[in-house]
Amino acid sequence: MIFKAKNMASMGPDNIPGCLLNHLKQDLAESLSILFSHSLSTGFIPAVWKTAAVILLHKGGPSTNPGNYSPISLTSLICKAMERIIMDLINKDRGDLKLLT
Repeated sequence: MIFKAKNMASMGPDNIPGCLLNHLKQDLAESLSILFSHSLSTGFIPAVWKTAAVILLHKGGPSTNPGNYSPISLTSLICKAMERIIMDLINKDRGDLKLLT
């Protein structure tokens, strides 16, 4: 499954929630496959996939201390899905190469 996002995963700059992608994954699979293939063959990445919404996550301790916050970058869940597919293919190829050596 390409959508491993938790239903409560925070939306990225494209404002597409994880629960929507999880719910519609079967309906979206073919369209996203076409989109991903086109993106990879042309080298075009939508601008919204290159942006991130940065939020501060409180780690604990006094909220008045800026050191108690960690910056978190929220990126497009659709882009993360494409990245996961690419990474899985790279890891599979890497595993296949180890079998040959």
